[in-house]
Amino acid sequence: METGKTTKPASPAGKYFKYAIGEIILVVIGILIALQINNWNEIRKENRYQNQIYLQIQKDLQSDTLTISENIKTYTEKNKRLTDIIKRNIPVSYYDTINEANYGNCEKCVSDIASANPFQNLDKGYQLLKSLNTDQQQKVDSLSFKIDTFYKDYESTFPKINSILLDLINEAIDDYQQYDWFAEWSFLERKTYNKDFITYIFESEGYSTKSARHLIYSKFYLRNLIEYKNNATELLKLLDKKLQK
Repeated sequence: METGKTTKPASPAGKYFKYAIGEIILVVIGILIALQINNWNEIRKENRYQNQIYLQIQKDLQSDTLTISENIKTYTEKNKRLTDIIKRNIPVSYYDTINEANYGNCEKCVSDIASANPFQNLDKGYQLLKSLNTDQQQKVDSLSFKIDTFYKDYESTFPKINSILLDLINEAIDDYQQYDWFAEWSFLERKTYNKDFITYIFESEGYSTKSARHLIYSKFYLRNLIEYKNNATELLKLLDKKLQK
Protein backbone atom coordinates (compact mmCIF):
# COMPACT_ATOMS: atom_id res chain seq x y z
CA MET A 1 0.00 0.00 0.00
CA GLU A 2 1.49 3.26 -1.14
CA THR A 3 1.60 6.08 1.16
CA GLY A 4 0.83 9.59 -0.35
CA LYS A 5 3.43 12.37 -0.36
CA THR A 6 2.89 14.94 2.26
CA THR A 7 3.25 18.67 1.40
CA LYS A 8 5.72 20.40 3.58
CA PRO A 9 4.10 23.44 5.12
CA ALA A 10 5.70 26.81 4.24
CA SER A 11 7.85 28.16 6.96
CA PRO A 12 6.79 31.39 8.70
CA ALA A 13 10.12 32.95 7.65
CA GLY A 14 9.37 32.33 3.96
CA LYS A 15 5.93 33.89 4.24
CA TYR A 16 7.38 36.94 6.02
CA PHE A 17 10.11 37.33 3.38
CA LYS A 18 7.58 37.36 0.52
CA TYR A 19 5.41 39.82 2.39
CA ALA A 20 8.40 42.09 3.07
CA ILE A 21 9.44 42.01 -0.59
CA GLY A 22 5.92 42.99 -1.60
CA GLU A 23 5.88 45.86 0.88
CA ILE A 24 9.24 47.12 -0.36
CA ILE A 25 8.02 47.04 -3.97
CA LEU A 26 4.90 49.00 -3.01
CA VAL A 27 6.99 51.58 -1.12
CA VAL A 28 9.38 51.96 -4.04
CA ILE A 29 6.48 52.38 -6.48
CA GLY A 30 4.94 54.95 -4.14
CA ILE A 31 8.22 56.86 -3.92
CA LEU A 32 8.63 56.81 -7.72
CA ILE A 33 5.07 58.06 -8.20
CA ALA A 34 5.62 60.82 -5.63
CA LEU A 35 8.87 61.83 -7.33
CA GLN A 36 7.16 61.89 -10.72
CA ILE A 37 4.31 64.02 -9.37
CA ASN A 38 6.85 66.34 -7.77
CA ASN A 39 8.72 66.59 -11.09
CA TRP A 40 5.48 67.39 -12.89
CA ASN A 41 4.70 70.09 -10.35
CA GLU A 42 8.18 71.57 -10.68
CA ILE A 43 7.91 71.55 -14.47
CA ARG A 44 4.51 73.25 -14.26
CA LYS A 45 5.94 75.89 -11.92
CA GLU A 46 8.92 76.48 -14.22
CA ASN A 47 6.68 76.70 -17.28
CA ARG A 48 4.35 79.11 -15.49
CA TYR A 49 7.30 81.28 -14.43
CA GLN A 50 8.84 81.13 -17.89
CA ASN A 51 5.53 82.24 -19.42
CA GLN A 52 5.48 85.19 -17.01
CA ILE A 53 8.95 86.10 -18.27
CA TYR A 54 7.77 85.75 -21.86
CA LEU A 55 4.88 88.09 -21.06
CA GLN A 56 7.39 90.67 -19.76
CA ILE A 57 9.54 90.27 -22.87
CA GLN A 58 6.42 90.69 -24.99
CA LYS A 59 5.58 93.88 -23.11
CA ASP A 60 9.16 95.17 -23.55
CA LEU A 61 9.17 94.48 -27.28
CA GLN A 62 5.74 96.02 -27.81
CA SER A 63 6.95 99.19 -26.11
CA ASP A 64 10.20 99.10 -28.10
CA THR A 65 8.43 98.80 -31.45
CA LEU A 66 6.22 101.79 -30.66
CA THR A 67 9.19 103.90 -29.52
CA ILE A 68 11.40 102.85 -32.38
CA SER A 69 8.73 103.69 -34.93
CA GLU A 70 8.95 107.31 -33.79
CA ASN A 71 12.74 107.16 -33.91
CA ILE A 72 12.65 105.76 -37.46
CA LYS A 73 10.38 108.60 -38.54
CA THR A 74 12.64 111.17 -36.83
CA TYR A 75 15.87 109.84 -38.37
CA THR A 76 14.32 109.41 -41.82
CA GLU A 77 13.33 113.08 -41.84
CA LYS A 78 16.65 114.12 -40.31
CA ASN A 79 18.70 112.23 -42.91
CA LYS A 80 16.64 113.78 -45.69
CA ARG A 81 17.41 117.29 -44.37
CA LEU A 82 21.11 116.49 -44.01
CA THR A 83 21.21 115.10 -47.55
CA ASP A 84 19.53 118.25 -48.88
CA ILE A 85 22.12 120.39 -47.08
CA ILE A 86 25.04 118.35 -48.43
CA LYS A 87 23.75 118.29 -52.00
CA ARG A 88 22.60 121.92 -51.88
CA ASN A 89 19.08 120.88 -52.79
CA ILE A 90 17.54 123.77 -50.87
CA PRO A 91 17.21 126.83 -53.11
CA VAL A 92 18.06 130.31 -51.88
CA SER A 93 14.48 131.31 -52.58
CA TYR A 94 13.41 128.95 -49.79
CA TYR A 95 15.51 130.29 -46.93
CA ASP A 96 15.91 133.85 -48.19
CA THR A 97 12.22 134.47 -47.54
CA ILE A 98 12.39 133.25 -43.93
CA ASN A 99 11.78 135.97 -41.35
CA GLU A 100 10.54 136.43 -37.80
CA ALA A 101 6.95 135.90 -38.90
CA ASN A 102 7.36 132.54 -40.65
CA TYR A 103 10.49 131.13 -38.97
CA GLY A 104 8.44 129.01 -36.58
CA ASN A 105 7.05 127.06 -39.53
CA CYS A 106 10.43 126.38 -41.12
CA GLU A 107 10.92 122.60 -40.83
CA LYS A 108 14.41 122.71 -42.33
CA CYS A 109 15.70 125.45 -40.01
CA VAL A 110 17.13 123.05 -37.43
CA SER A 111 20.65 122.13 -36.45
CA ASP A 112 20.56 118.39 -37.07
CA ILE A 113 24.23 117.89 -36.34
CA ALA A 114 23.68 119.15 -32.79
CA SER A 115 20.66 117.03 -31.94
CA ALA A 116 19.83 113.37 -31.44
CA ASN A 117 16.98 111.09 -30.50
CA PRO A 118 18.73 108.16 -28.80
CA PHE A 119 17.11 104.73 -28.51
CA GLN A 120 17.86 102.09 -25.89
CA ASN A 121 15.81 98.91 -25.91
CA LEU A 122 14.04 97.61 -22.81
CA ASP A 123 15.45 94.36 -21.45
CA LYS A 124 13.76 93.68 -18.10
CA GLY A 125 12.24 90.44 -19.38
CA TYR A 126 15.48 89.36 -21.02
CA GLN A 127 17.43 89.83 -17.78
CA LEU A 128 14.92 87.59 -16.01
CA LEU A 129 15.27 85.01 -18.77
CA LYS A 130 19.06 85.05 -18.48
CA SER A 131 18.82 84.26 -14.76
CA LEU A 132 16.58 81.28 -15.60
CA ASN A 133 18.34 79.97 -18.68
CA THR A 134 20.94 77.27 -18.96
CA ASP A 135 22.52 75.98 -22.15
CA GLN A 136 20.49 72.80 -21.79
CA GLN A 137 17.22 74.73 -21.48
CA GLN A 138 18.03 76.70 -24.60
CA LYS A 139 18.57 73.47 -26.52
CA VAL A 140 15.13 72.25 -25.43
CA ASP A 141 13.34 75.59 -25.82
CA SER A 142 14.10 77.09 -29.24
CA LEU A 143 12.17 80.29 -28.42
CA SER A 144 14.40 80.95 -25.44
CA PHE A 145 17.44 80.51 -27.69
CA LYS A 146 16.05 82.91 -30.31
CA ILE A 147 15.30 85.54 -27.66
CA ASP A 148 18.80 85.23 -26.24
CA THR A 149 20.36 85.57 -29.71
CA PHE A 150 18.19 88.59 -30.53
CA TYR A 151 19.16 90.55 -27.42
CA LYS A 152 22.85 89.64 -27.66
CA ASP A 153 22.91 91.02 -31.20
CA TYR A 154 21.78 94.44 -30.00
CA GLU A 155 22.99 94.75 -26.40
CA SER A 156 25.98 96.88 -27.43
CA THR A 157 24.86 98.26 -30.81
CA PHE A 158 22.72 101.18 -29.72
CA PRO A 159 24.89 102.28 -26.76
CA LYS A 160 27.91 102.45 -29.10
CA ILE A 161 26.12 104.44 -31.82
CA ASN A 162 24.52 106.70 -29.21
CA SER A 163 27.97 107.40 -27.81
CA ILE A 164 29.42 108.22 -31.26
CA LEU A 165 26.55 110.55 -32.12
CA LEU A 166 26.84 112.24 -28.72
CA ASP A 167 30.53 112.92 -29.38
CA LEU A 168 29.66 114.44 -32.77
CA ILE A 169 26.98 116.59 -31.17
CA ASN A 170 29.39 117.86 -28.53
CA GLU A 171 31.93 118.69 -31.23
CA ALA A 172 29.29 120.66 -33.14
CA ILE A 173 28.25 122.59 -30.05
CA ASP A 174 31.87 123.39 -29.24
CA ASP A 175 32.28 124.68 -32.78
CA TYR A 176 29.18 126.86 -32.47
CA GLN A 177 30.83 128.86 -29.71
CA GLN A 178 32.88 130.84 -32.24
CA TYR A 179 29.76 132.38 -33.75
CA ASP A 180 27.95 135.46 -32.49
CA TRP A 181 24.60 133.69 -32.56
CA PHE A 182 25.79 130.99 -30.13
CA ALA A 183 24.62 132.99 -27.10
CA GLU A 184 21.10 132.75 -28.48
CA TRP A 185 21.41 129.18 -29.67
CA SER A 186 19.16 127.61 -27.01
CA PHE A 187 16.52 130.15 -27.99
CA LEU A 188 17.04 129.35 -31.67
CA GLU A 189 16.07 125.77 -31.00
CA ARG A 190 12.80 127.16 -29.62
CA LYS A 191 12.20 128.85 -32.98
CA THR A 192 13.62 132.29 -32.29
CA TYR A 193 14.64 133.82 -35.61
CA ASN A 194 18.28 134.73 -36.31
CA LYS A 195 19.38 135.44 -39.90
CA ASP A 196 23.05 134.59 -39.26
CA PHE A 197 22.07 131.18 -37.95
CA ILE A 198 19.92 130.54 -41.03
CA THR A 199 22.77 131.57 -43.33
CA TYR A 200 25.16 129.27 -41.46
CA ILE A 201 22.91 126.25 -41.86
CA PHE A 202 22.15 126.67 -45.55
CA GLU A 203 25.38 128.20 -46.90
CA SER A 204 28.33 127.26 -44.66
CA GLU A 205 30.78 124.76 -46.13
CA GLY A 206 31.80 123.84 -42.61
CA TYR A 207 28.24 122.91 -41.72
CA SER A 208 27.90 120.92 -44.94
CA THR A 209 31.09 118.97 -44.16
CA LYS A 210 29.97 118.23 -40.59
CA SER A 211 26.56 117.21 -41.93
CA ALA A 212 28.19 114.67 -44.26
CA ARG A 213 30.12 113.16 -41.37
CA HIS A 214 27.05 113.08 -39.15
CA LEU A 215 24.96 111.53 -41.92
CA ILE A 216 27.25 108.48 -42.16
CA TYR A 217 26.48 107.46 -38.58
CA SER A 218 22.87 108.63 -38.76
CA LYS A 219 22.19 106.36 -41.75
CA PHE A 220 23.86 103.45 -39.97
CA TYR A 221 21.70 104.18 -36.93
CA LEU A 222 18.54 104.24 -39.03
CA ARG A 223 19.38 100.87 -40.61
CA ASN A 224 19.80 99.34 -37.16
CA LEU A 225 16.54 100.86 -35.95
CA ILE A 226 14.64 99.36 -38.90
CA GLU A 227 16.36 96.00 -38.49
CA TYR A 228 15.60 95.93 -34.77
CA LYS A 229 11.93 96.72 -35.36
CA ASN A 230 11.60 94.00 -38.02
CA ASN A 231 13.30 91.35 -35.88
CA ALA A 232 11.35 92.40 -32.78
CA THR A 233 8.10 92.10 -34.75
CA GLU A 234 8.99 88.55 -35.82
CA LEU A 235 9.87 87.66 -32.23
CA LEU A 236 6.53 89.04 -31.04
CA LYS A 237 4.75 86.68 -33.44
CA LEU A 238 6.59 83.71 -31.91
CA LEU A 239 5.79 84.92 -28.38
CA ASP A 240 2.11 85.33 -29.25
CA LYS A 241 2.01 81.78 -30.61
CA LYS A 242 3.78 80.40 -27.52
CA LEU A 243 1.60 82.23 -25.01
CA GLN A 244 -1.64 81.19 -26.73
CA LYS A 245 -0.93 77.50 -26.10
